Amino acid sequence: MSCATPGGGARRLPPPDGTVRLVRSALTVFTAQLDAHTQGLCTATDARPLLPVPEETR
Repeated sequence: MSCATPGGGARRLPPPDGTVRLVRSALTVFTAQLDAHTQGLCTATDARPLLPVPEETR
């Protein structure tokens, strides 16, 4: 098995250009979220529902 040996298999190949562009784009778009995470904050912990929920009528 070439993947079980060091330096064997596809691991020696550089990542495809599309992958590099995707990662660069994600790092650009999500800079604020990444900065918040490095400071111990998470922007995904908002308790509000994703979709608006109508208040119950009495």
